[in-house]
Amino acid sequence: MVVVDPRRTETARRYGHLAVRPDSDVWLLTMLLRTVFEETLFDADALDARAHGWRELRDAVAAVPFALAAERCGVSEEAARDLARRFAGARTAACYTRLGTGRGSFSTLTNLMIESLNIVTGRLGQQGGWVIGQGPIELFKVNASPYGTRRSRIGDLPLVLGITPGGSLADEITTPGRGQLRALFCDSGNPVLSYPRGDRLEAALDQLDLMVSFDLYVTETTRWSHYVLPSTTFFERSDLNELWGANAPRPWVQYSPPVIEPQGEARGEYEIYAAILRRMGLPGPLAMLGSAANPDPGPIEAADALLRNGPWGGEGGLSVAKLADEHRHGLRYMDRVDAEATIDLIHYEDHKARLWGEVHEAEFARLVAAREPRGELRLFGRRRLQSLNSWMHNSERLTRGDLFSLQVHPHDAQRFGVADGQSVKVTSASNALVVVAEVTDEVMPGSVCYPHGWGHRGGGWQRANAIGGANINLLASDDPADWEQVSGMCLLDGIPVRLEPA
Repeated sequence: MVVVDPRRTETARRYGHLAVRPDSDVWLLTMLLRTVFEETLFDADALDARAHGWRELRDAVAAVPFALAAERCGVSEEAARDLARRFAGARTAACYTRLGTGRGSFSTLTNLMIESLNIVTGRLGQQGGWVIGQGPIELFKVNASPYGTRRSRIGDLPLVLGITPGGSLADEITTPGRGQLRALFCDSGNPVLSYPRGDRLEAALDQLDLMVSFDLYVTETTRWSHYVLPSTTFFERSDLNELWGANAPRPWVQYSPPVIEPQGEARGEYEIYAAILRRMGLPGPLAMLGSAANPDPGPIEAADALLRNGPWGGEGGLSVAKLADEHRHGLRYMDRVDAEATIDLIHYEDHKARLWGEVHEAEFARLVAAREPRGELRLFGRRRLQSLNSWMHNSERLTRGDLFSLQVHPHDAQRFGVADGQSVKVTSASNALVVVAEVTDEVMPGSVCYPHGWGHRGGGWQRANAIGGANINLLASDDPADWEQVSGMCLLDGIPVRLEPA
């Protein structure tokens, strides 16, 4: 097991650690794939049977010089080739990713390359390799807008599943013209802390004609609302847990009824949306899943219909009632994930993966043309084990001990004249913050690391407001030109910054 990360994380301490510069995973992956192709560490006939476009991918990675890729990611050619040989030669293997590869300037290409590495080396559909979980609800059949058919009003970026990039929210509100945002419902989020340039967003929220938020607190974001509506917690509502269970090695599904009645005036978010839509004479949010007998179903009713029509439905098959009455603690509907069935779950008529297309071509062209900032550090985020984004910081039990610091490698601390525990000024092209430095070799040279979600102020938070810390996303850019160009994802890992004593 090898952990690729700019920081020696808790997991990396237990296994192998390969330090890589923030927002440079794609360069490491080009070296891995190039080695696999050059040294023929793959079965060409098997790959022809499983995928299209691998030869175009091979030619694209071959055009990326090893020296350039090694310089960009901080991993030597020798180390990359060794890792590629180990991966391709292992009895079973899988290249797996989490949030760190989804917050950079080439996030889509990075994730496509991870998929490609698994497919080229024969890991797709291999027991102990790269598999697709089979859920009792086939969510992929609930259609959304095809990619690229709509584009964002700000930045002209293609919309993914019809969703506008969140980083442009302030400009969506303040930019006049057709489609200008004048009313906002804020549900399950705290964008003043989680989006870039929350200072600009606060000023924009104050200009809305209407803002409605669902929350249990008045937060940095919801304090700008005209109405804050209390929504139910997981104790007060029914749930059907099938998404995570479907991707477990032993897939399972569970229905959980409410534990207590909704407290006070709390209602579920869906219930609130449906009531407003009814008063507007419009169908509910899940009307597309309705039937003649039930044209406007609620979430559990819609889930029940999807269960009954899913691969484990039918007469005597899965239903909410069956789970509630006969399997109160959940049901394992498969003994294990069926690895070979992965091929049948690829959503093309011929069930072959596509390793090359317009997105690959455009992103490779952008990659080789990208310039590397010189003489600057790269800022990336981290989470504490007791914390998740910004929403647990008002709990005294979850906010004890060491909370936030800017981790700096000793080499960089000496270079910039920074001491452990000293206040330092971190400056990006967008903003500047003063934080406390922690000199440690847990981060690789050339990078600095700070946890996100802090810097609480305003609203009804009490403990969270008193703790302090900085909102590190103030350093992120809200200019669409600086974002990932395929998905519109903001650059939150790998932000170029300067460091100096405060």
